Amino acid sequence: MTSKAQSKATWQIGGRDVGVSNLDKLFWPEQGLTKGDLLEFYRAIAPTLLPYLNDRPFIMRLWPDGISGKNFYRWRLPAHAPKWLERFVYQLQTAQRTAEMPIVDAPAELISVVNQGVIEMPPWVATRQHPEQPT
Repeated sequence: MTSKAQSKATWQIGGRDVGVSNLDKLFWPEQGLTKGDLLEFYRAIAPTLLPYLNDRPFIMRLWPDGISGKNFYRWRLPAHAPKWLERFVYQLQTAQRTAEMPIVDAPAELISVVNQGVIEMPPWVATRQHPEQPT
């Protein structure tokens, strides 16, 4: 049986308390890898990954039930996302609404986004300062 300690925790990352949950949920069943393993992986590679995400919004691709489950793209951060998670508001050209995408410049922000079930986070080729000008 899963204990509460295995399924939910608060990690101290860069001076922030980051809530993580469902740590024992199988995300790669064939390999026996869990959401906790995914979070630990992203925490370990944060120094290498963050320069590529720096200042660039991205659309989140979520696999809430692991890699073999359904996945979907999310353009908006959920209401329960931490207030300290930086957001980029972009006017969608095809609709009369906006997208509120994360800006991930620090390890705590990265872990907060991955905790939502995000495995893939392709960054824009433009920065938030000049969203119409790829760099």
